Amino acid sequence: MDIRDYESGRSLNDVDIVLTRDEAEELSAYLGRLLTNPGLKSVQLTRLEGMTIASELSVTLNQDALLPTPSRLLRF
Repeated sequence: MDIRDYESGRSLNDVDIVLTRDEAEELSAYLGRLLTNPGLKSVQLTRLEGMTIASELSVTLNQDALLPTPSRLLRF
């Protein structure tokens, strides 16, 4: 996982994302589409205030890291 400022590309260390239930459900649906549609590279969750973008969350699937590696496997 790499968390960056969208415009500058600068890495961010700590992020707190607060979503309403509706926004969380919308993000979940978008992430589901990202995982099932190979043509999608990223999805965005956008909050508008009037005709202006107030905030936006962009999630991009890292195509180079799609195959699981032993360090990423969960063991139960």
